[in-house]
Amino acid sequence: MRIYRTATVGIVVLVCSVGSAYAEPTGADMGNSWTLQRSLAGAAGAIAAGEALLLLIGMNVPQPTAWSTPSNIGLALSDVLAGGALVALVSIDRDAPSRPWFYVLSSLLVVTHTYREVEYFIGADQPFAANTPLFVLNNLKLALAAGGITLSIALQP
Repeated sequence: MRIYRTATVGIVVLVCSVGSAYAEPTGADMGNSWTLQRSLAGAAGAIAAGEALLLLIGMNVPQPTAWSTPSNIGLALSDVLAGGALVALVSIDRDAPSRPWFYVLSSLLVVTHTYREVEYFIGADQPFAANTPLFVLNNLKLALAAGGITLSIALQP
């Protein structure tokens, strides 16, 4: 359990610190930095939405499992909506990282994934991250979403 906590903190700090490498880009560097940031946000959204869809299908077909609590289904649906919207936003708007909706959607991903971390560490009944692979994937999504916000803030002119 200790190694997972250490890895979680390490991943989040590492990804969030990426923004400091792009403190004041100009010209072509700005375009490359925005592309990196949009890719990071798109990856977070795609992974969140894809995993949530697979969990909703896998945990409910052919019949619901113990994991299928209202809170877990609500969290998965929020991932589908926020992740899908984030992918759409960064796909159609080149300046998406400077838009308020970008911050709303990314923050929703950060908040819901942080809640899952808390559930996992306090040993809640039927946590969203019910096993180690789900916990590791949750950490990845949390790091990508938090890193996207951090990088976007660092890139603001």
